Amino acid sequence: MKFRSKLYRSAQFFKTLTTITRHTIVRGIVLCVLLTSAGWTVSAAASSIANNCRALPHLLPVRAPNDPWGHTSPIDTFAIEKLSFQWGALRFDNLSALISVEFSEKSKFFELKECRIKKLSFSGNSPLQRIALENLTATARVSWNGEDNRLTVEACEIHLPPSGIIRGRGALPIGRQGGFLHVDGSDLPMGATLARLFDLAEDFSVNAPTGMKLELTMPTSDQLKFAGTVKVSAGRFQDPSFAYAAENLAVSLDMKGSWDLAHDTGNVEGHLRLTTGEMLADKMYLDFTETPLNLEMNLLFDGLTKLSVSNLSILLEPIWSVRCKGSIADLPDLSGLDFVCISPPHSVGTAWNKWIKDPFGEVYPALQGMQLDGRWRSQASLEGSLAEPEVRGSFRLEDVSFFHPDYLADPVTINCDFPFWFAPISVAPSKDPRDGRKGLVQLDNIKLPWLNTDSLTMVFEAPKNGWKLLNDVTLPIGKDQLKINRLELNNAWLPDRSGLLVILANGLGLRPILEYLWEIKPDAALTSPKLTFRLDKNRLECLDTIDMEVLSGDLRVENLLIDRPLAPGRVISLSAFWQDVDLRELTHLTDFGEITGRLKGQVNDLQISYGTPVAFDLLLESVPQPGVAQRISLVALENLTALGGGESPFMGLAGGVIGTFFKDFSYQKIGIRCILQNDFFTIRGLIEEDATEYLVKRGLTGVNVINQQTNNRISWNDMIRRLERINRTAEQDDPPRQGEGK
Repeated sequence: MKFRSKLYRSAQFFKTLTTITRHTIVRGIVLCVLLTSAGWTVSAAASSIANNCRALPHLLPVRAPNDPWGHTSPIDTFAIEKLSFQWGALRFDNLSALISVEFSEKSKFFELKECRIKKLSFSGNSPLQRIALENLTATARVSWNGEDNRLTVEACEIHLPPSGIIRGRGALPIGRQGGFLHVDGSDLPMGATLARLFDLAEDFSVNAPTGMKLELTMPTSDQLKFAGTVKVSAGRFQDPSFAYAAENLAVSLDMKGSWDLAHDTGNVEGHLRLTTGEMLADKMYLDFTETPLNLEMNLLFDGLTKLSVSNLSILLEPIWSVRCKGSIADLPDLSGLDFVCISPPHSVGTAWNKWIKDPFGEVYPALQGMQLDGRWRSQASLEGSLAEPEVRGSFRLEDVSFFHPDYLADPVTINCDFPFWFAPISVAPSKDPRDGRKGLVQLDNIKLPWLNTDSLTMVFEAPKNGWKLLNDVTLPIGKDQLKINRLELNNAWLPDRSGLLVILANGLGLRPILEYLWEIKPDAALTSPKLTFRLDKNRLECLDTIDMEVLSGDLRVENLLIDRPLAPGRVISLSAFWQDVDLRELTHLTDFGEITGRLKGQVNDLQISYGTPVAFDLLLESVPQPGVAQRISLVALENLTALGGGESPFMGLAGGVIGTFFKDFSYQKIGIRCILQNDFFTIRGLIEEDATEYLVKRGLTGVNVINQQTNNRISWNDMIRRLERINRTAEQDDPPRQGEGK
């Protein structure tokens, strides 16, 4: 009889537990608590426990500490040891618990005296599977009244290391209205949970002390209403390089909604505020005290399969805002996106300063002087999945004035409707029957001294991941024309981007442009009938030879390459060849001193990085021509000698008595080779006689310039300092000459 009594009580316990867990609301409440503690919306929790939870009591490895076969005391305590099981979407690993049971005629009391869970995680394909809570402990006391089918949670505490606590209490009359549940939490350590949710690297530090409150009520037996608040105080994060970091973040999230337990549908309204703290994202900085972030949302759930968004508004005042509406057809995978997003008009100047000028002004100094005013707005549609969205839309500028004091006399007016179409790598290769959207860029009030027009119109099309110019754009420069015949960019958002630019400019005079940019006025013209530039990933290459007439001679540029053309450390490489260049015209562009004659030469493997040469092999040779005098001024003679590391017999006397009688000297030949490699500069003479190396060889009269240090290797910086000394001397001796750059 005693054994039968113990067995009967054990059966009653399992029967009661099975009855409780059959009800959807109980399963919903359990997951509500877990999801809310993880910072997730309660509405999504109400019915996410799978149907197999009914079998849970039959899986428990239960034993009585006191052997029921040999003792007469009733079974009132059960131990669960190292249990691992799957309960719907939840995975419990290594759960141990001690449960005591008390029975009376009307009520049954269950007390969870000690429960330890090594790991609590989610399964499935949704981002929830990244969440895992470890080393949880819990205590609870629950009563069950069999007469009125009422479950009462008298007290419940869940401890999350190191100091987080979730407390709950409530009552649930099964099958009737009037149920409620109050949950609150404090010091919840949500940093690790958020790091897993967003799949951050292990060395990405996140600290988000979180507090929460949740109120659930049951107006009817199949309807659940909830309202809650989640707050993060003094939140911070940081990556190892400190490129992405934030501190003192104060975030609050208020939510309310309801859930239909019979049909698994619900709605959620939420409002998120971020009002204090600072954040650095690469080069972009935000102070949320000055630019608070507000987010409002209205969501409708159709089970956990489809989500409809009637309103999603994001406001980062006063810089930017966007409003979205649409749906997600497959909520677990966050796929089946169908959204429309509209950003209303905002100030161009505010956005320009915050997103472009402030973060990139030091890297690109030209941005510092740019001034923009006017309005901008955009609209876009989103399809595909949240992980790989496909975005189509346009970016608009409305009566925007653009001004730069170094290049423009008056502001240029810009109006544009610029289309874009982004598709992820997995979607991009597929053919798409949809045409790219067309747009227009209109520039007015262009007042440049070298451009003989005050307006330009460009018509663009945006095929998938690219842009294409649909019209020829003609730029009248002086008496000539430069025509952009073809311009396209493919896979703009992808690593294997490519592009093509074709320019028609045969006979284009370059003097107006050179005079505007550098205040020099050489006679120069582009003689190549066509120039084709190809972009391949991060390399821009000129496919044609660039031929020019310059300084009465001919110049040919070959193998022009630019690596990473948009980066500050772009590397420009080329080789150039010239002949019959008028030395008098060339030296008059500088303060080096006058030299007359004709020059031929070449530079091989010239490389320029950060605007400074890093390698070249330069050859310069004079070429005698009938009727052309070959003479070198005293100033040029001194400067050539200084570059070679020597000293001329007239050094420092160009402005004195010697300069009065000897202004220039004849020469027979100039031959110089300069090499820059590995930051070392070498200058050699190409004329050798009797073991003597000459930079300049005189004729019957004149002065020789001898390279007295044939093994002379100096750093490139030392050579730059020599050139600067030459320039300073020229500025002191003479007024500024034509040829000084801006």
